[in-house]
Amino acid sequence: MGKVKRYKLSTLVDKETNSGSIGSVLEDNVNNIESIENWLCHALSKYTDCNITKDKKISSDLGIDSLSMFELCVDIDNKFKICAENFISQDLTITELAKLISGQNKKNDDNKYSNNSIYPVPKDKKLERRLQSWIRFVKFIYRIEITGIENVPSKGNYIICSNHESYFDPLWILAALGEQISLKEVCCMAAKHTMNGKISKKLFDALGGIPVDREGNTIPAMNNAKRCLGSGRVMIIFPEGARSRDGTMLPFKNGAAQLALDTNTKILPIEIEGGFETFPRWIKYPRLFDWKHLKKYTIKIKIGSLIDPSDKSVFNITNQIRQEIIDMHNIKEKVL
Repeated sequence: MGKVKRYKLSTLVDKETNSGSIGSVLEDNVNNIESIENWLCHALSKYTDCNITKDKKISSDLGIDSLSMFELCVDIDNKFKICAENFISQDLTITELAKLISGQNKKNDDNKYSNNSIYPVPKDKKLERRLQSWIRFVKFIYRIEITGIENVPSKGNYIICSNHESYFDPLWILAALGEQISLKEVCCMAAKHTMNGKISKKLFDALGGIPVDREGNTIPAMNNAKRCLGSGRVMIIFPEGARSRDGTMLPFKNGAAQLALDTNTKILPIEIEGGFETFPRWIKYPRLFDWKHLKKYTIKIKIGSLIDPSDKSVFNITNQIRQEIIDMHNIKEKVL
């Protein structure tokens, strides 16, 4: 008769019910857990330069950020054919994650992040008027110079990828695009903590914000972004994952490129100049006027050509986005 293969039961149930539960796709023994640990160490080496050991936590010890966490989940899904978003957390050690993958110590919090599905908040007339008011405000306070407006598609959805200098970056982008974009169809991925303040929460909802938990599970946010793009909306993403610390660009993450590939969506690169001087990350409120030179602050927005993700790797797409933004900045400096 042979040995009863109990480890296949959950896989068969998943196939029959299409439930998408975690299931155990590997034999539940120490050797398989060790092999998963070794695979995870190898997979994590792509996202960190830290010394990787099995007892280290993914976030606090290895420094894996939210967008890299998304890429790791994709790797796990592809390797083990399971839905990693239901159980993965950056607080886990490599050994703990290996046990969860193997089916041991399964968590009971599959719906922990289900409230994320309410985002982006549906835009009514009130939210649209609020966003229009913010855009009128930044256009009145700042001098916005725009080049490359002819590169903005007249119809269809796309992903806007820009360098990230300040909290106001989405507003400056929308102010520059003007009538080229429908405010009702705009979504924006933003850090979850931006929802904490009363004013910032209102702006977050008006922008069609999707909260990204940098210290936890980022996959629900990415899935929401996929749904938005699938419904024809325009998504704003900052591939750096955080605002600039000194005015220069941080390394780019691969999340935007992965979204573009998964949804077959083109990318519109945009370069922002002047945002850091106006609203650096260490001040609470933006600078509204250049009193030293008695003039308005100037925000320069340059719009590049669409990037087609077809037949390209995630790595190549990410590099192309970053290089396009660098090239736009260098061209402007030569002109000046």
